[in-house]
Amino acid sequence: MESERMESQLEVELVPGKSSADFWLSTLLSRLLQTNTCSPKYLSTLQNERAAVASLLLILDARINLCAPVSRLPPEVMGHIFSYLLSQERRERIKVVGHVSRTVPWIRLTHVCRHWRQVFLNNASLWRHIVLPLPPQWSNALLERSRNAPLIITCSPKPQEEERRPAPVQLPIATLEHVQHIDTIGYEGSRRSLVELLRTPAPLLEIAHVDDISATDLFADSAPGLRELKMFRAQSLPWTASFLPNLVTLSLTSLFISDPPVAECIAGLQRLSRIQTLHLINCLGPFSSLPQPSDTSQTVTLPSLRTLWITGTLEDCVGFLRHMHTPNIITLHVSSHMEGVSESAPLYPFLAPLHGYAADPFCAIEFSSTANDAVTVTARHAIGGPINRVFEFSWY
Repeated sequence: MESERMESQLEVELVPGKSSADFWLSTLLSRLLQTNTCSPKYLSTLQNERAAVASLLLILDARINLCAPVSRLPPEVMGHIFSYLLSQERRERIKVVGHVSRTVPWIRLTHVCRHWRQVFLNNASLWRHIVLPLPPQWSNALLERSRNAPLIITCSPKPQEEERRPAPVQLPIATLEHVQHIDTIGYEGSRRSLVELLRTPAPLLEIAHVDDISATDLFADSAPGLRELKMFRAQSLPWTASFLPNLVTLSLTSLFISDPPVAECIAGLQRLSRIQTLHLINCLGPFSSLPQPSDTSQTVTLPSLRTLWITGTLEDCVGFLRHMHTPNIITLHVSSHMEGVSESAPLYPFLAPLHGYAADPFCAIEFSSTANDAVTVTARHAIGGPINRVFEFSWY
């Protein structure tokens, strides 16, 4: 309060005709008793005067800092700069050690000066990204300062083998009500708590990356704004979820689960009307033994698809592509157990549209190898004409 009172007094014009040194020296000397005594009362007076001068120096330093070019930037611009710096640092592994400034180094930006700290405190978006593992008191501080801004919750990369694993950390939230982006890859806390969290409604959720989770009751089947879903080591697949029609990006990696009925898979894929990027890794088993579909009810039309990436046995990939009807311009990546171009021949008919290779043949098919042992296939309806399909085959 004393420094604020002194700062308000500084708004008054300084006495004209006097140098700064003369003004402050005469003001100070006029307040000091001209005595040689060293009584406790006199010593206390000197200490009070010194504290007042220190407060005055802080005020002058703050005024000098405000004149720096960076301090004259609008708070919105400084907020964008700070946001970029924070995004770069959050990619690194968090090590919970000692003081908060060592565990979360970006917090030191708030200690540079009062102005920078005020920019941080007034910008709720700078506090909305919580990177686990953070001790509860720090997570709670971030939640409080984010002031109900849409949250981003991610996990720090897994520790190196030689790094001591931290004790499991509790999740900072109990529901997904205010979460916009969640990435649980690398989460090392309680799986039960995580499963319970992921089964709560997510009205603001737009991006979700989850690992080793069942799709049953995912987001309580209530995530109307979800646009990107990536499930790694999925225990079950979300073919019946209500949020499928809104997805733009879907990536599914399935391991150690029984195959769902093919009718369920087709019905789920048919609901991906807005999908642009689709990755299906090791979850094409139901298609391995299916013949060419006899009617359109057994086919999947994805009008917005731009990139399709599938991985599985050759039978899985062929069976799946038999049921796909995609735009003419599409990039397809196929990873399967193949060792050469000739072994990928069963896939060639699917360069053609739905009615099959014989009904709409390609006049020009070109092959080109890449450094990573993949083969790119470019198909045209006419020699020298525009590219109609681009496929990339790779094998392992």
